[in-house]
Amino acid sequence: MAKTTEDLSLLFPIDHFPDRSTKGLLEFGENVRGLLEIVAGELVNQLDFSQLKPINKSFIPDNLREQESDIVYQVPFRGEETREVWIYILIEHQSTIDVIMGFRVLFYMVQIWDAQRREWEDGKVPKSEWRFRPIIPIVFYTGEQRWETPIALDAVMDVPDILSRFVPKFDTLFLGVKAEDEINLTKTDHPFGWLLTVIQKEHAKKEEIAQALSRAVEHINRLPEAELHQWRRVI
Repeated sequence: MAKTTEDLSLLFPIDHFPDRSTKGLLEFGENVRGLLEIVAGELVNQLDFSQLKPINKSFIPDNLREQESDIVYQVPFRGEETREVWIYILIEHQSTIDVIMGFRVLFYMVQIWDAQRREWEDGKVPKSEWRFRPIIPIVFYTGEQRWETPIALDAVMDVPDILSRFVPKFDTLFLGVKAEDEINLTKTDHPFGWLLTVIQKEHAKKEEIAQALSRAVEHINRLPEAELHQWRRVI
């Protein structure tokens, strides 16, 4: 494992840094756990990350691939009734805030459930046995502008109180990487949080990126030797 950033050449051009780096990070299952530790720590012990399974399918339309990407995982839930849940991570690259994000998240979630429905139909599973899997949606935002718009459908509706019960409501987990406090990113000392502090430096000078990367490497070097090979790939 490299001990200094000199061995992790910072002289090459970094193209599409936020989208390539975050997508690559989140394709490593251990980092999905790290993300949940930051945004919803109360869920971590309920999910069996040792059996985290990627779903090789994207729900992003072709015309939006430049500004966002997504990753889907299936993971067992340590509960009596729900056997598994899906984690849907929407990686938002664009620098401006999308006020209709609540609608978009719901749109993607419905597509996931529809994919489950088609799977059961193709397998001729009786409808009485259909059980749509819960989805944990996470918006992972790498833009510079602080996101203050609620991710909810009623945020883009003028809804009288008497009609509010007809508007679908759901929680969406959110992480705005650039605006997040470093203390919160690194509070559990998970390597993922330390690597996010590097992504925060996207527009910083090379020296600042090197300093952040050096700190991340220092923390990763404390991991057991058996885990270091995978983290080399991540870095």
